[in-house]
Parts: sequence; structure tokens; C-alpha cells
Amino acid sequence: MSPLSFSLFLLLSLSAFKFNRQATAADPFSILCPSSWRCGNISIKYPFWLITESSSTLYCGYKGLGLSCFDDDVLLFQLPGGLYQVTKIDYEQHKLALVDCDVKLDPTCPRPRHNLSLELLPALSYSNLDLNLSFYFNCSNTTNYSGDPISCLGFESGSSYVFVERTEPEGIDWNEKCEKKVVTAVMSSEIDEIYSTEGLGWALNAGFILDWRGLAEGHNCEAHGGRCGFNNTEPLLCICPNSTVSTKPCKTQGT
Repeated sequence: MSPLSFSLFLLLSLSAFKFNRQATAADPFSILCPSSWRCGNISIKYPFWLITESSSTLYCGYKGLGLSCFDDDVLLFQLPGGLYQVTKIDYEQHKLALVDCDVKLDPTCPRPRHNLSLELLPALSYSNLDLNLSFYFNCSNTTNYSGDPISCLGFESGSSYVFVERTEPEGIDWNEKCEKKVVTAVMSSEIDEIYSTEGLGWALNAGFILDWRGLAEGHNCEAHGGRCGFNNTEPLLCICPNSTVSTKPCKTQGT
């Protein structure tokens, strides 16, 4: 190797070493876990993580909080029962804004088709900014009720109605009279809009908010400076700033 080539090689090596030290100092987890991903204008960071086609032996984030990026622009979240579009993630307030993808199929006359269930995702909960709506589809023999049905969601044999959950008019067994019931969430600030077809579409397309909190079983890991992760055999791992991975909190590894 000529003196010039060796000098260039040494300069590049030192630059790379300096860059790696700076990156590690800024984010000590970056060797094992990307600091963030991006989908459109939304940044994806811990405790969320990006689902990719490449197989991985280590997932950095909470199990169940993997997000998918469609066409490099639309961020999607698969919840039990349905697919939702992520419109915003507020990492300071721990809030996740979602819109039901079924609703977006027909914005002018949206129809929720599934219930939202969070039982399998203990890190997520409804926000106090939300209210639940109960939809009743294809209802018959509701002559005792004088309220207006959802005009664009009529059936040949019946009508459809929407109420704020637990405010259904008495005197009618709605579960018996209607073919299907679906409960979904909207932001309480939009609740006055649901009593017209246009307003209902607006409210559902505005989406709803979920809060997230630390996992109870991951508290010891995060309390000692680690981050939760998992792999195909361990449902909860502790990823530590020194680039080690353990089933124990970082501070107690080796003890």
C-alpha cells in the first residue's frame, strides 16, 4: 500500500470511529436498535418499532406495538380485530392517534365493521379524550323509537342507528332487534357531529386517541436504564445501554 493510500485509509478509519462513538454517545442503544424510523411525516421510536420484511432475531420495543409503513407514507397499526391508520404519535404526552381503515373506505358514509379490543395489549388504554359509540345495524321493529336512523346505512329490511355507549333509548332490546352491534371510539370533542350523516363521517374520520404506558413486567428494566424488547423465544428482554441483552434488569445482570 502506498503512503498516500495508507494515509487515506487511516483518515477514513478514524472518521468512522469518531462517528460511531458520537452515535453511541447520542443513543447508546443504536448498536442493537435503530434510534428511529420514519414513515411519511411520522417518526417511529421506542416503545414502537417498524415491521419490515427482513427477519429479525431481536425486536426493540413492546410486543404488539409493531407498526407497518405502506408506500413509505401511510403508517398502519394492526390491532386485534382490525387495521388502523396512525395519524400522529405524541411521545411527550404518550398519545397515539388512530383512524379505522374501514371508515376511510367511504368517508361520506363510514361504517365501522369491528369492535376495538385492547385486552391483548396491556400497554394501551383509551384516552379520557374519547367516547365510545354503539352502532346497531339492520334493526327491525323499532317503531317505538322516534329517533332518526343513519340515512346512508339503511338495509332492505331495517335501519341502522348510532348512540353514545350506554345512552340507548329504553323500551327496545337493541341487541335482539338488530343484526349486528359494533362499538368504536371517537374523540369527545366531535360528539356533537354524530347526529347527521355528514357529521358522523367527519367524527369517525377524525379518529380517536389511545394512551400508552410502561409495561408492568418491564418496569425493572426501564427503571434501571434499559429498554424492553423481545425475540422469538423470550416474550420480554432487557436491552441495556452497554449493548447487552438479558432477561434480567441491566443493573442486576451477572448477579
